[in-house]
Amino acid sequence: MVQLRRLVDATCYDLRFGDLSLAEAFELIERTRSQVLSYFPGKDETFELLLRPRFVRMLSDRALEEWIHVPVN
Repeated sequence: MVQLRRLVDATCYDLRFGDLSLAEAFELIERTRSQVLSYFPGKDETFELLLRPRFVRMLSDRALEEWIHVPVN
């Protein structure tokens, strides 16, 4: 569980603050998905319900700050 938390936190940080293009960000999400599924085989649906929306939210927050210049907490 600690490995999963570290992986998810690191991915969120990279998505939010890393110097990534949109394509690179989506590649990072897919790599993270593969790693999570190696820890928990057969939990594809759980990833899609819980983690992918969190990662997409990180990208949305970043887009708001960068493109619209609205500070996000």
